Amino acid sequence: MNKLNLLFGRKPLDFIPRFGKSFSVVRSMVLGLTRASPRLPILLQINATSKCNFNCPMCLRQQLRGPAIKSATEMSFKFFKNLVDEIKPLHVALDGLGEPLMFNELPKFIELCRDRGIITSLHSNMLLMSGDKLKSFLKCVPNILTFSFHGATPESFWSVTQTDSFNVCVENFENLLYNIDRRKTQLRIKCALQTKNLQDYGKMFECVKKWGLLGNCFITPVYDYGSKNGVLPTPLDKKRVLGSLEEEIANCDEANKKEFLVKWRNALLNLKSVKEIQETGPCFLPWVSTSVSFQGDVFPCCHLLERGKEYVMGNINNSKFSDIWNGPKYSEFRERLTDNRNGLEACKACTTVDWAMLKNYGFLAFGQSRWKQQK
Repeated sequence: MNKLNLLFGRKPLDFIPRFGKSFSVVRSMVLGLTRASPRLPILLQINATSKCNFNCPMCLRQQLRGPAIKSATEMSFKFFKNLVDEIKPLHVALDGLGEPLMFNELPKFIELCRDRGIITSLHSNMLLMSGDKLKSFLKCVPNILTFSFHGATPESFWSVTQTDSFNVCVENFENLLYNIDRRKTQLRIKCALQTKNLQDYGKMFECVKKWGLLGNCFITPVYDYGSKNGVLPTPLDKKRVLGSLEEEIANCDEANKKEFLVKWRNALLNLKSVKEIQETGPCFLPWVSTSVSFQGDVFPCCHLLERGKEYVMGNINNSKFSDIWNGPKYSEFRERLTDNRNGLEACKACTTVDWAMLKNYGFLAFGQSRWKQQK
């Protein structure tokens, strides 16, 4: 899939409005303005449902046991359509705290975006990707589909998901691989590296290689949210696995496997407690994207979902999105992020940092970027 589709669309007539919006958004982010682009964000992240059929210890759901999770709330199609009509995003991510395939209106959401020329993406654990659900899904597929595959053996898979569904999920994914048009949908694999799957690198490589997805496999250090859920390895366990990895990398003659093992090692090296992370660099998400929950709460990014009132910028049920987007709370949040990220507890403990993007697009600020204060 052509990555430029996100900016320029799939039809020639989409180019001009998309380019204008993209330029406006990117320029405001590199400037670090407290007021973002009046054209509104490029990326809309939707938390459409709170339902999930897994019980992963590293998920934010484990820290949230309030009404929003217990009520199994879902976003209505009318609400979503109104939001898309106002924001006119270039990309909609249909992810969040739940499993998208448990959301019955998912095909309608994807179809609406497809009709508007909007890129769509979502993550799924694949447990429900069979039968009528698969048939319905194949009629209206997203542009990017990620298999959340956090264990490459039945044992590690159970340890992470608390479900005995390894074979079912793998079989469903492989059946999807056989039926889906990969020219229209980019498939990805994502593994959240943690203590329960540290030694899965050999089996994970075999799976991803068999599926032809080595170039689209993402190994992500798990984020522990400061909880005591046992997702982080002890220093001794980490050292032991790193030693085994280094030895295997040194003796590996297969280029693809060596590259994969290095990727796994680098993720392991970056596997840290939230208390160890003290990030002060720029994060462009509050200028480029927004995240909206099924309750209508607006957050600067999906990592801040339900993290406290400090990170709720407003509610769509009470205000227009455009009023929230450049309202006093959003503007104050952006100012705090550019001037003193360390003062935002959840943001300083996040590894997202955009120095590379600032370097690539900084010329659009004509030397006036506020981000240079942190460099």
